[in-house]
Amino acid sequence: LYDMFRRFGFGQETGVPLPGEAAGVLLPRSRPWVQVETASAAFGQGISVTNLLVALAAAAIANGGKLMEPTLVKRVQSGTGDLVREAAPRVRRQVISAAVARTVAEMMVGVTEGNGTGVQARVDGFSVAGKTGTAQKADPKTGRYSRDGFVASFVGFVPARQPVLAMAVT
Repeated sequence: LYDMFRRFGFGQETGVPLPGEAAGVLLPRSRPWVQVETASAAFGQGISVTNLLVALAAAAIANGGKLMEPTLVKRVQSGTGDLVREAAPRVRRQVISAAVARTVAEMMVGVTEGNGTGVQARVDGFSVAGKTGTAQKADPKTGRYSRDGFVASFVGFVPARQPVLAMAVT
C-alpha cells in the first residue's frame, strides 16, 4: 500500500513552481506500519494529500496508468500572437498497468450513475468517471478527528483517448 501511494506521488511534492506547495502526509516506511495504520490509510485516514496530488492521481488513471508531469501553463504567446513556449505532455512514470487503469476508470464511472455517490457530476451524453471523498477534519485542540467537521470532495474526468492534462477538484 505504501509503495502504491508513493508511485502515485503521495507524500511527495509535485515540483510545480508555486510557493507553498505541500507534499501532504504519509507515514514513513522507515518503521513498520501497524495493522490499524494500514487499514485506516487504505480509506484515507492517517494520510493527507493536496488537491493537486489527487488530480494527478486521477489523471494517471485517465491516462492509462501514466503519471503525467503537471502542467500549469499550456501555451505562452507574445503580444503579437507569436508562440513563445508550449508545453508538451510528459510522462513521469507508469504507476499501474493500462488494463488496471481501464478497470478502475470503468468502476469510477459507476460513481456518477445510478445510486452512486457522485451523481450530481453526471453529464448527459457523456460517461463521467469520478471519486467522491469525505474527510474528517482534525481538531487541533484534541489532536483527534472532529466529530462534526468534514471536507467533501470530488475529482473526475471524462474517459477519453487523449492525455488528461487538467482536472478540477473541489
